[in-house]
Amino acid sequence: MSLAKPANKLTPKDWEKHPVWTFDLDNEGKPGRDETWMVPVKKLPAADIRNGGCRAKATLACGKPITLVLWGVDLNPEQTLKVIAQYRVKPMTKAERAEYLKPTPPQFTIFVKSEWWHSELNGPSDLTKGLGLTMQEIFPIDYDISAFAVGIGYAVKGKIPSPFRT
Repeated sequence: MSLAKPANKLTPKDWEKHPVWTFDLDNEGKPGRDETWMVPVKKLPAADIRNGGCRAKATLACGKPITLVLWGVDLNPEQTLKVIAQYRVKPMTKAERAEYLKPTPPQFTIFVKSEWWHSELNGPSDLTKGLGLTMQEIFPIDYDISAFAVGIGYAVKGKIPSPFRT
């Protein structure tokens, strides 16, 4: 039996049972499917989650644990940089390399009142109302995916600052 589901139909229970999911691009042309369908990654810890999401052990600034999923995390940017360099016409400058390797906050979703709140799509009022907390009580969010993915330190453990100006 296939465990494939559209990304927007994955529930916290799905993420609890299978902490890493990847987009099922090989089967997106099947009847009733498209590019949004995902399948669980069975071999953990995962070494590549750029094409999917990973459940994180996460804690809000106020200390409250939450269900959080990180999306498209590059677990080894040094290796990715080597692949990119193979296709460049001219070598990457030190400034370009430093800019690429600079840690950036990941995209994430939080399960709020039976819905997923997405850092790239939803506004701050939806999050604060849904959680009943202030922005200062929510951010920064500590996360840890080291139980499910292997990579360099800041990719698997870190802090997510507020994506909003306060």
